[in-house]
Amino acid sequence: MDVFATIGAEYLGTTLDTAFYGVYATLFMLFIGIHRYRGKKFYKGVPNIAMIVLFVLCTIFWTVDVAIEFYSLENIRLEETNILATVFTVVYGLIDLTTQIILIYRCWIIWHRRYIVVVLPLILAICSMGAYFFQIRSWCNIGSNTPTVCVCVVSGLIFNFNDGLISVIQALGELGFASSLAVNVSVTALIVGRIWKLSKEFEEINQSPDRPYNIIIAMVLESGLVVAVAQLIWLVLFTLHDIGYPVISGAITELYAITPTILMIRVALGTAYDSETKLGSTILFQRDRQQTQELTEIAFSATKSQNSKQNFNDPEVNI
Repeated sequence: MDVFATIGAEYLGTTLDTAFYGVYATLFMLFIGIHRYRGKKFYKGVPNIAMIVLFVLCTIFWTVDVAIEFYSLENIRLEETNILATVFTVVYGLIDLTTQIILIYRCWIIWHRRYIVVVLPLILAICSMGAYFFQIRSWCNIGSNTPTVCVCVVSGLIFNFNDGLISVIQALGELGFASSLAVNVSVTALIVGRIWKLSKEFEEINQSPDRPYNIIIAMVLESGLVVAVAQLIWLVLFTLHDIGYPVISGAITELYAITPTILMIRVALGTAYDSETKLGSTILFQRDRQQTQELTEIAFSATKSQNSKQNFNDPEVNI
């Protein structure tokens, strides 16, 4: 592969990573602002703590990505590049795991906290993290080629080397991506199915059900569907050793954080699609409508009584 094309792809990838990180940082500040405006603690609860951890990890990820790109132009020692590349991959694995925890937790919530529903996604998440761990261990066994190999694994270009462990690293990388994709697909299917079922239940008890596009928006924003599609593209490019992999890898990693952040913003605003939020909104809507109807009837009765009294006291009417 042309070295200039490779350098250009990595530079473009870092640029996209920076842009997506900016979007993510803005959403995270919005997430904190909504909690403070509503008088809630943004650091209270499992998903909120996971959101804070995710922001820290994504900040480290973006910083290391920029550092690798800068140092690659400065021709620093390979040992230092190796350290940055290893940190890069470790942080990516932790970002992936944290995102999965948030989505799995959300799936558990909308399924009325049924543990049996999230057993399979949890097992797959552990397998995904294990694959990343053993991938890093394989790097340590390569010896003097480690620095060069690490950089190339991060860039998705390991096929340029003939070392015996490269095939192992490639296989472990594919296993990690595939396991992570399986987690997102299973969680997405569970959440989408639950949202569809809840929409039918709400339609039966609510005289003004949600419009179809509201349900579709909830399915897209709250299910992890965007992450699953992006990760599928990532896995295909990684398996094919395509130069597009280093271009989109950083941006997709930031997308891992953007998706749950949008979800948690909807939860903070009370617009998330779950039985507790939607049922509560339906009950409040029906209660307000009933109170309005009762007040209308009282006002109508009072007006009617007053008119009757005026007619009774009016001499002309009595004649």
